Amino acid sequence: MKNMEIILIITCFITACTESKYEAYLEPIGVKDVTSVRISPNCTKLIADGISELQLEVTPYVNVTHTRRIEMIVNGKQIIKDSIFTTSTSLENDRISPSDIVIKTLNGEVIEDGTYRTNQGAGSTIEFIAIVNGIESKPCQVELIAPPVVDYKPITIPVVFHLLVPENSNEIFNGMTVEFFQKLLEHTNGAFAASLIHAPCAIDTKIKFILSPTDVNGEKLEEEGINRLDIGNMTQLEVNEYINKNLLWDPNRFLNIYVNPTTYQSSASGPQYVLDNGTTLAGFNLIPVSNTTEITWNNYNETGITLRASDVFDLADCSEKRLEYYIGLYYGLIPTMYEYYGAFPYINGDVDYCSDTYTYNMTTSIDKSTYRDSSEENIYFYSSYNIMDTYSKSSTITYEQALRLRTVMENCPGRMHN
Repeated sequence: MKNMEIILIITCFITACTESKYEAYLEPIGVKDVTSVRISPNCTKLIADGISELQLEVTPYVNVTHTRRIEMIVNGKQIIKDSIFTTSTSLENDRISPSDIVIKTLNGEVIEDGTYRTNQGAGSTIEFIAIVNGIESKPCQVELIAPPVVDYKPITIPVVFHLLVPENSNEIFNGMTVEFFQKLLEHTNGAFAASLIHAPCAIDTKIKFILSPTDVNGEKLEEEGINRLDIGNMTQLEVNEYINKNLLWDPNRFLNIYVNPTTYQSSASGPQYVLDNGTTLAGFNLIPVSNTTEITWNNYNETGITLRASDVFDLADCSEKRLEYYIGLYYGLIPTMYEYYGAFPYINGDVDYCSDTYTYNMTTSIDKSTYRDSSEENIYFYSSYNIMDTYSKSSTITYEQALRLRTVMENCPGRMHN
């Protein structure tokens, strides 16, 4: 076999180049080079109440040419070849001015600042397009829905953080104070009340979380909402046994949150039981019971949320999972990220049985793209804000998610706080 040596050199032209064929590559890329445009709504539904806001994100694309010089030595003979490749890439924000972008409806109404709200047209759809340098996007379609008519009875849920403090671990647990947990619940309550942002499909769930002033026996807690316990040098198995024996406080009265330094990961499980009244919950095979007294609680996974101690201080920012995410899991909501081997199938455009949320591709960014299983479906880009998104602002709950939460709290023993 003849010997062949191939050397691939990727040439980057950062400084001035004497060869004229590369001069075009050195010219700044800007709005004049836009070849296509995409417009993305942050939801495909909008409550037409004049308050809820739809955010429209515009992504211009340009073609970028890459030159690769290939040197091939075959049987001692040198062959040099330049190959040119063209790829489409999004234009960076600093290369385009907002004034270069025009967003409007198909009827010609211009949308300022990419934000749209209306109190008209409920029951119809509206389409938006974006125009950059004369290049027009494909339209995106949004359904306008009537403001939901709800008459929810307010539900107040006392929360207890059971702090299992091992020996020589006071430093991390000392930061877990009443003030810290109160701040966490303020954000949670804002999301559940739809008061943090004017999201497209958010409503007030009438659900509020408070730090419990008392323990399971009605005695006043030394620290409001905190049950602080020294566990010495217990092993993980011993800690689990201790919780199951002593801390399965009635889940119909309290939201138990176990802060466990020995657990492998933070977790929460949805409801297991439902009153035998015909109620169902999509995605769950619930066990029907006639009343709450039929159930005996044996495991802390049934009665509360488990937080790894090292995760607690990440719950207050846009880290992977905020407190609202675990609360949502516990009360029957489903994560919105598509997982190929996930427990919930992708049906009719979503994995969480809520048509007013997006299903997104796995990412570690707040900026997400919607998942699609068909080339016929549109891909949309948006900044994440739902409580069941990971790496999210965790600022809102949609109307259909609220329906699930209320269904669980009114019909699922172990989650009934009404």
